[in-house]
Amino acid sequence: MKRDEDVRSYVVLGIDITRYSDKSLGEQKWAQEVVDRLLHDAINGSPASAASRPEWLDGGDGGYAVFTWSERQVIDLLDDFSEMLERENTRSNNDHRVSVRVALHVGQLIRWTGKLGLKFTGHTLNDCARLLAGMKRDQIGQVVCSGAFFDAISTYGTTAKTTRLLDTVDKHSHSHRTYNLCRDPGLGVDPPEEDLFPDPFER
Repeated sequence: MKRDEDVRSYVVLGIDITRYSDKSLGEQKWAQEVVDRLLHDAINGSPASAASRPEWLDGGDGGYAVFTWSERQVIDLLDDFSEMLERENTRSNNDHRVSVRVALHVGQLIRWTGKLGLKFTGHTLNDCARLLAGMKRDQIGQVVCSGAFFDAISTYGTTAKTTRLLDTVDKHSHSHRTYNLCRDPGLGVDPPEEDLFPDPFER
């Protein structure tokens, strides 16, 4: 391994701006500005930011924040971000309201520096993207997490409510354990009945 390479476990927070492709160019920029500003403010308001700050990998209609924080700290950050977004939308007209869908995953990545800047390599990013891609477009405000993220938060407990969903199946026909995550008030939404895992004892 090269000197500038670092392998460790990261929490990945994937954000997808809903109905982004239906927005005008100006509305797309506005939506990006809102997500950028509110996520920045939520990060600054977290005690965890004193030790480390996440890296942001832009995706145009959203992106991925890569954290060295604990899973609990990222949930608390997402809670703050969700509250800020709700307040922002109450002050905005319909054209300027921004909604998102969110996926959370945890796993190993290689952090390294390339000719074009900082890079992250690993299935962890790909799997988070697959969770986002598997979410229903009309589930505005939904937050899902992977099986690995669920296992991590289950070890220490959390005030967030988790419900097992149907597995996410990717383009390679691989199944990924998926959970709905919400906290009342503000964080996430309850999933529709048809999205729940068929075995109630596995929920």
